[in-house]
Amino acid sequence: MAQAKAFAQRQVLMTTTVREPESLEMTDYFFLFGLFLLLWWAIDPFMVQLDAIPGVKRFPSLILGMNLAFIMVGRALFSNHRRTISFASIVKDNRWLMLFSAFVVLGSLYAKFKNGIDETFLTMGLYVWVVPIVHWYTVNSRAPWKLLRAILGMYVLVAFIALCIQFYFFRKFEIFHNREHLVIPVIGVVLYYLPGRWSKLLAVLVVALATVAVSKITAFIVAVISLTYLLGLSLYRRLDRQKDTLARFVSISGFVLAVGFVIACCVVAYYTLDVRMPSGNTVYRLHTYEIAWDKFVNSPIWGQAFTKSAVVKFDLYVVHSATQNLPTHSDPLDILAGGGLLAFGLWVTGLFTKIKVALLDVGVTVRPTDWRDELVHQAFLMAALTATIVCAFNPIYNIPNLASANWLAFGCMLTSTALAKRQMSSGSTPPMQAHAKAAKG
Repeated sequence: MAQAKAFAQRQVLMTTTVREPESLEMTDYFFLFGLFLLLWWAIDPFMVQLDAIPGVKRFPSLILGMNLAFIMVGRALFSNHRRTISFASIVKDNRWLMLFSAFVVLGSLYAKFKNGIDETFLTMGLYVWVVPIVHWYTVNSRAPWKLLRAILGMYVLVAFIALCIQFYFFRKFEIFHNREHLVIPVIGVVLYYLPGRWSKLLAVLVVALATVAVSKITAFIVAVISLTYLLGLSLYRRLDRQKDTLARFVSISGFVLAVGFVIACCVVAYYTLDVRMPSGNTVYRLHTYEIAWDKFVNSPIWGQAFTKSAVVKFDLYVVHSATQNLPTHSDPLDILAGGGLLAFGLWVTGLFTKIKVALLDVGVTVRPTDWRDELVHQAFLMAALTATIVCAFNPIYNIPNLASANWLAFGCMLTSTALAKRQMSSGSTPPMQAHAKAAKG
């Protein structure tokens, strides 16, 4: 009897130590492979125009969608009574974005099947669902922080490849134009938070060189925002330990003057070196912006209810394209024109309320105990924040893989925010001020 009991205990020990409690599952690795394909299609480092090839452009989304479907079914069948956050509660928490999605999808389906329009806003509406799905998947993971780090690793890998190719074709081709938010802030944040004396300087240099290499106005804006946030956050944490009021004032004034000086240099260089600086194609953009704005003015409440075409007829001159029906190059203006203030209000509320929480309640306030966790949160936060700048001047919401990559980063930001706040409420992750006192002591 004693031998049988000892054998049973050994069996229990063996079965409980086969898998580490903080390890990824096989389905996670399948998901990461699908994510790599998605990001490769989205950033397209070899400029093959993968997002423009019929059939091929949907391949990564199909692989990733099948993966997530298997994960959802598997967790429903083999949950092992784990404490999970329900998908319904996550959808409810993102209700404004979900209402925005429903508005866009319904209008686009009407445009497609009733009005016979092929170029609809259906992608803009459908791919918003990536947010709750990815948030549900990552926050309920066996090892959520580890999964987020692996996901960020895929972003960094593809961004690094694109950056190397961009450096090779320095100012000759725009390898990651329209994708700046997936490359510049991601690489910048990762380098900035790596341990080491020279990591911050390396991050600044790489971001600056990447911006000049791609040489687009959007890249300059994204770079300035990313570096201002990173350097400003470091200064804020230093000042939190500084008791000398005069020293604090001098530091803040010096930082503001430095940022103003950099912006002034960029503006002066743009207007004095206009031959070498990017033009921004203002003639094209202003004309399409005017068309979209006129649509909004004609119906400011609900716009065209997304029942019309997602492209506009460009009639100023002939462009080097297969058609003269081209996108507006501004997702916010498309939202205003397509859905009026109703759609725009849902989009802004759903987007910026979450970014505000991620920025103020966690990004600035909380310092996770592991520097790798803070790196993850800050990287996804900056990707989501700078995406709002990129989409204001370039179309990203209505391009399948680019939209998926954008909303996936946003969903990961929601998870890192929830995890950091959960740790803080449990006392395992003290706020930034407590870290500062501990460092001082």
